[in-house]
Amino acid sequence: QLLTAGTRYKATIALEELMDVEDELEVFEFNFAIIKRTFNVSIKQFETTDETDFSSQNLVGSLHFSAPVDSSAVKEILNATQDGEELNIKLVKESNFKYAFTVKNIQRKSEQSDLVLKWDGEAIGVNKKSSKKIVIPTADEFVVMDVEVKHAPTQYVIVHFSDPLDTDQFLEGLIY
Repeated sequence: QLLTAGTRYKATIALEELMDVEDELEVFEFNFAIIKRTFNVSIKQFETTDETDFSSQNLVGSLHFSAPVDSSAVKEILNATQDGEELNIKLVKESNFKYAFTVKNIQRKSEQSDLVLKWDGEAIGVNKKSSKKIVIPTADEFVVMDVEVKHAPTQYVIVHFSDPLDTDQFLEGLIY
């Protein structure tokens, strides 16, 4: 029988039944806990699929689990839609605790659109459900998509733009 995740247990081992021990060591008692199963969704960046045409992009991120999960169940956790149309999500197992995901073919249209990324842990027995709405800019807009502040090991800011930066642009002192 599997032990219940997120539960503390007290165990007793009768050492005298396993080996010869001194009288005061006949019984060994200890406490332990089974880690609570959970997961986190991390969105890393948008990728342009074609350096000359910015109308199609991918969203890259990862799923981090507190305990190993069944690979077939991971597919059921994430769902992505753009203006109500379901998008393809590619999953790659990086370890027993981490899966990389890519939301494919996000279209930058003539009007701004909404990308909705939803996650639901029911398939792996986790009571966690949420979503993130991301406004996708039009094909001819250049905007800041996201800003991250990092504090360790050194302080810095990551700025995600809707388009790749021009490789010929002089960025000394701005980008490292």
